[in-house]
Amino acid sequence: IVRPAGCSNKTSGTYPMLIYPNIVNMLGETTVDVNAMCLEPSQTYILMIEQRETATCTVFNPSIARCYLPRVFDWGTKTVYFQAQQGNLNAQDEKAFVGYIYFVPPTIDPIRLDIGNTHDWFENPIPSQTMPISWYPRNFTNPEYMGQDYMVANEALYTVQLGLYVIGYREAQDDQVRKFRPEYRTLCRLTTLTNRVGDEYRWRPQEERINIYQIEQWYLNSWERDSVLYTYRFGYFKLAPINPNDATGIDLLPGLVSSPVSIHWLWTPIGSTQFVGGNLNLQAQQERIQFVQQKAAEICHDWYAEDGAQYNFIRYTETNASCPCVESQARIDLGRFMPHPRCSQVFRDISCTTVLGSQNCYLSAQNVYTSYYTGDG
Repeated sequence: IVRPAGCSNKTSGTYPMLIYPNIVNMLGETTVDVNAMCLEPSQTYILMIEQRETATCTVFNPSIARCYLPRVFDWGTKTVYFQAQQGNLNAQDEKAFVGYIYFVPPTIDPIRLDIGNTHDWFENPIPSQTMPISWYPRNFTNPEYMGQDYMVANEALYTVQLGLYVIGYREAQDDQVRKFRPEYRTLCRLTTLTNRVGDEYRWRPQEERINIYQIEQWYLNSWERDSVLYTYRFGYFKLAPINPNDATGIDLLPGLVSSPVSIHWLWTPIGSTQFVGGNLNLQAQQERIQFVQQKAAEICHDWYAEDGAQYNFIRYTETNASCPCVESQARIDLGRFMPHPRCSQVFRDISCTTVLGSQNCYLSAQNVYTSYYTGDG
């Protein structure tokens, strides 16, 4: 949709609510820009998500609000409502703008942190000491940039130091509430990267290789690295601007996240100096391989005892769903199906990994069966 910039208090007709991006990662950790009603800096605005948590918003300018999305474990379209928060002046008189956001798993998020072949991160050992990552630099802006001339073409807007963080996930079964208690924790900052601002990076991704055996900063103490670290069964990467006021990794700024990966490559034998120098010799590599095998065998019984009882993180966020129908049916049945974010020419992305060689692929626009849990086990 192309229209003159601005805002309107009309909630219907020719001035619809716009959301960018409207395809987002279900793990949250990111923001969306909303263009709807005319905004007052003195008021507080919220983005209500259908049957989920409310997203808080900050006024960016009179036409755009930036909303911070929570985790929404649903694969499909969610109706969202944008309005002034109740209790503000004239909030009762303002009607909500209605829009839609399509929540997808991290693997098919168009604006994702690409980490190469996801299966490589589950191998023991990891195929290479330096692993590839890539992202589009124009998806980041400097949070401290307060220039009066807020020009999109101004390269200073995109000059920002980025931290690559490892977020660990673990779940503990709670018999009283009959469900798992999820916990997310920032385990470490792997490295610091500089967002490139060259003119070619308006359309070209920034590609880097990271040394997985060199940790820039741990957010676990030595005891936690020898014991608590093994309770985090999966994790994911997050690339975000560095917050100088956060020394614990709790208050990370919004950024890009990757698909879930195994974090066994962070495991080290007690007393090992694997992450001190950054290089791993052959003997240390063999010791680490044997240690990972032994440690994985020790927690195997606990793994099946808990994850076999109820849904788990991987099933909650990733499925093997592909095209739901033939293309002719998808074109006719509007509203039920939408183009696949990773396998459709509509999104200018034909790097389809689900069905190799396909030019177009479609997904159900409704929530799929793996997106929620309704039984007792």
